[in-house]
Amino acid sequence: MAKLGAYLKHPAVKVLLVLPFSVLLLYLAFREVELDSFLASFRGASVGWITIAVLISTASFFVRAVRWQQLMNVEHRTVTFFDALYGLLFGYFVNLLVPRAGEVGRCTLVAKRTQLPLATTLGTVVTERLIDLISTLIVTLLAVIVSFDRFGSFLWKTVFAPFFASFSSTKVFVLLALFVGVFLAFLLLFYLLRSGRFGNRLRSWWNDKKAALWDGIQSIVKLKSKWLFVVYTLLLWGCYWLMAYTISLALPATAQLGGAASLAILVVGTFGMIIPAQGGIGSFHLAVVLWLAVEGVARPDALAYATLSHEGQILLYVVFLALCYLFTFVRKRTKSNTDGQGKK
Repeated sequence: MAKLGAYLKHPAVKVLLVLPFSVLLLYLAFREVELDSFLASFRGASVGWITIAVLISTASFFVRAVRWQQLMNVEHRTVTFFDALYGLLFGYFVNLLVPRAGEVGRCTLVAKRTQLPLATTLGTVVTERLIDLISTLIVTLLAVIVSFDRFGSFLWKTVFAPFFASFSSTKVFVLLALFVGVFLAFLLLFYLLRSGRFGNRLRSWWNDKKAALWDGIQSIVKLKSKWLFVVYTLLLWGCYWLMAYTISLALPATAQLGGAASLAILVVGTFGMIIPAQGGIGSFHLAVVLWLAVEGVARPDALAYATLSHEGQILLYVVFLALCYLFTFVRKRTKSNTDGQGKK
């Protein structure tokens, strides 16, 4: 049994377990679409608008990195912009392999490269993701207000109505029992940790990590300039919206959508990325295709938009991650050679 648990924790096994789900979502998005029709959707694409989208996407990496750096650099902490950017890009890459593992991956890399405890970096990410959740809800509400007749009805018909319709008294009871069970499990774990039933060493370890984790979570309170953090957040979501808009302008079939429809694409794409699939593969495409169908965009053209947006983003951060790795490697080799000459 212990060996089975060890195998299930292996990253390669996790990838293989989740990969079929991503493949299924990709199939649902691409089914009944001919390859020729899909490739034809890219003809006439504007290189100029694609270039602008790439620049805006690059800016979003930098803004998110500097915002995370601001959360980590409170009080006595010091994390460079490069380390924050490197960790962020590494986290994106890890998410391609194991969904949601990128958050731990980027924190591990930053903790390894700096003196910041891993638990503290995880705490800053918890705060960051909470802010992102609030931002997502605000942007969703804004998209509904701007395009209530189309996007509002789309959300109701495709998300909320099926969700509420699927609930029966039995399902409600099961969910309630599950919620109570999870709550009681947390209470039991808290009691065991407080009472020392797991052993003094484990209790001491938890108290140490708990303090570091909470230290990271409350970084938002200790910020020197909270307004600057707000500005970074507004810039970040502004970049996301502009990316959706400029990519729509790049393709002939979506050039007429406009800013309101692009805001809706941002929302459905964000929800698609939340689904636990490797880097949003399949889930992002399917979500975008469903919304663009409401806008009257043909399925091959909608998939061309989703592919250009999603795979283009992946290619971009993989390139930047490779550059970060190369820079680190060259700097380490240079330092090693300098130290070697100094000893002589």
